[in-house]
Amino acid sequence: MIHLIGAGGGGACSGNWQTNRSGGAAGGYSRKNTLAVTTGGSFTLSLGAFGERGSYAAVTNGSAGGNSTFSGTNLSTMTANGGAGGTASASSGGTASGGSVNYTGGGSNPASGGGAIGLTGTGQTMTGEWYGGWGARCDIIGDFWSSKMGQIAGGLPAQDWASNAYAMGTPPPAAGSLSGGAMVRTAGANSSTRGGDASIGGGGGPGQGSGPESSYFGGRGGAAICVIQYIP
Repeated sequence: MIHLIGAGGGGACSGNWQTNRSGGAAGGYSRKNTLAVTTGGSFTLSLGAFGERGSYAAVTNGSAGGNSTFSGTNLSTMTANGGAGGTASASSGGTASGGSVNYTGGGSNPASGGGAIGLTGTGQTMTGEWYGGWGARCDIIGDFWSSKMGQIAGGLPAQDWASNAYAMGTPPPAAGSLSGGAMVRTAGANSSTRGGDASIGGGGGPGQGSGPESSYFGGRGGAAICVIQYIP
């Protein structure tokens, strides 16, 4: 069984506390339920890069996550596209194709945390307003690295930090695997702001503040990954 997860987009940032920005969107998810393999078979894997965080000192938008593909003997090419980067409007999740099941990643709306990977359907898209900046949640929660044969699971998103608790550049915790990063908003005149990072597949959270322009950053998008599980 093959699980292919696209990279998440980076979160946007804003130098105006009143100007809402969106988080990054999650990558697509493609799963091949069964594939017989032989010693003479060969496969090619290409993983896209995670989306970079937006920086107010350079660009306000986050960058999109890269596309990922898996192909080879007796297998149609599987594709899990990366999620869009955060902007001043909504960001859309990456699409997927070529697998037994293919799900689009969750997106993000302005003033919302990053989108999440969907393992049973389209990933969750967050819709926040002002202090509703939690990252989106993967639809199956568990330990990604101890997932059982035929299954994988995501971790919990990080709590939003829409207060001065994380002023002066201290970021919130990274989101769990396949979930989105948190939005961070600070209003202090000298407050640094950085949105929450995603870890695997999810979108980075946006950052908004009213301090020095060079101190605003969005959250980094989650990395792409391919999980190959042997089913005896």
